[in-house]
Amino acid sequence: MILSCQNISKAFAEKEVLRNISFHIEENEKAAIVGINGAGKTTTMKTVLGLLKADAGEIYVNGEKVVYGQT
Repeated sequence: MILSCQNISKAFAEKEVLRNISFHIEENEKAAIVGINGAGKTTTMKTVLGLLKADAGEIYVNGEKVVYGQT
Protein backbone atom coordinates (compact mmCIF):
# COMPACT_ATOMS: atom_id res chain seq x y z
CA MET A 1 0.00 0.00 0.00
CA ILE A 2 1.33 3.41 -0.99
CA LEU A 3 -1.48 5.64 0.30
CA SER A 4 -4.62 5.06 2.33
CA CYS A 5 -7.04 7.75 3.48
CA GLN A 6 -9.90 6.80 5.75
CA ASN A 7 -12.91 8.93 6.70
CA ILE A 8 -11.18 12.30 6.17
CA SER A 9 -13.32 15.30 7.06
CA LYS A 10 -12.39 18.98 7.04
CA ALA A 11 -14.34 22.16 7.78
CA PHE A 12 -13.42 25.83 7.85
CA ALA A 13 -15.50 27.55 10.52
CA GLU A 14 -19.04 26.31 9.79
CA LYS A 15 -18.33 25.37 6.13
CA GLU A 16 -17.72 21.64 5.65
CA VAL A 17 -15.49 21.10 2.60
CA LEU A 18 -14.70 17.37 2.94
CA ARG A 19 -16.88 14.65 4.47
CA ASN A 20 -15.81 11.04 4.99
CA ILE A 21 -13.33 10.90 2.08
CA SER A 22 -11.75 7.44 1.81
CA PHE A 23 -9.49 5.88 -0.81
CA HIS A 24 -6.68 3.36 -1.06
CA ILE A 25 -3.85 3.33 -3.62
CA GLU A 26 -1.61 0.31 -4.15
CA GLU A 27 1.91 0.32 -5.57
CA ASN A 28 1.96 0.87 -9.37
CA GLU A 29 -1.59 2.32 -9.33
CA LYS A 30 -2.41 5.86 -10.40
CA ALA A 31 -5.21 8.08 -9.19
CA ALA A 32 -6.75 11.39 -10.18
CA ILE A 33 -9.02 13.71 -8.25
CA VAL A 34 -11.72 15.02 -10.57
CA GLY A 35 -14.59 17.36 -9.79
CA ILE A 36 -16.15 20.75 -10.35
CA ASN A 37 -14.68 23.96 -8.92
CA GLY A 38 -15.24 24.10 -5.19
CA ALA A 39 -15.57 20.31 -4.82
CA GLY A 40 -12.62 20.05 -2.40
CA LYS A 41 -9.88 18.72 -4.72
CA THR A 42 -7.20 21.16 -3.53
CA THR A 43 -8.24 20.77 0.11
CA THR A 44 -8.02 16.98 -0.26
CA MET A 45 -4.48 17.18 -1.68
CA LYS A 46 -3.32 19.70 0.95
CA THR A 47 -4.69 17.41 3.66
CA VAL A 48 -2.99 14.33 2.18
CA LEU A 49 0.31 16.26 1.99
CA GLY A 50 -0.04 17.40 5.61
CA LEU A 51 -0.41 21.09 4.74
CA LEU A 52 -3.87 21.14 6.38
CA LYS A 53 -4.85 19.15 9.44
CA ALA A 54 -7.90 16.96 8.99
CA ASP A 55 -10.69 17.46 11.51
CA ALA A 56 -11.28 13.69 11.49
CA GLY A 57 -9.88 10.59 9.84
CA GLU A 58 -6.49 9.04 9.19
CA ILE A 59 -3.92 9.13 6.39
CA TYR A 60 -1.24 6.48 5.92
CA VAL A 61 1.68 6.67 3.49
CA ASN A 62 3.68 3.46 3.00
CA GLY A 63 1.91 1.97 6.03
CA GLU A 64 2.81 4.78 8.45
CA LYS A 65 0.25 7.22 9.83
CA VAL A 66 1.29 10.73 8.80
CA VAL A 67 -1.77 12.94 9.21
CA TYR A 68 -4.67 12.47 11.54
CA GLY A 69 -7.53 14.50 12.86
CA GLN A 70 -9.59 14.35 15.98
CA THR A 71 -11.54 11.09 15.82
